[in-house]
Amino acid sequence: MLEFDELKNRQVELGLNSQEYYLLLILEKHLEGDLVRDSQELSKKIVGKTFKNWTLQPSAVKSVGRTVRKFLRKYDVSGDRRNEVYDEIMEMLERSE
Repeated sequence: MLEFDELKNRQVELGLNSQEYYLLLILEKHLEGDLVRDSQELSKKIVGKTFKNWTLQPSAVKSVGRTVRKFLRKYDVSGDRRNEVYDEIMEMLERSE
């Protein structure tokens, strides 16, 4: 319970919404850089492409996937690492639909 409170407090301190914070946690696990700003940037790019039940529409899933992949290209990491981050982000987005 203490860890949850610490995470929630950090989210509030950073001024991030839930999606931005979940993205930040994934990015921090794998990447380096200005990840707070990056998580906000990616969230803004995704928000216009998701809607209720978006995961049921293959074209919407592809559109979101392309957006995430394009965003991840800016990081100088291996293809395997990039794919791992992509998979985690897509899984999180699909779960939080």
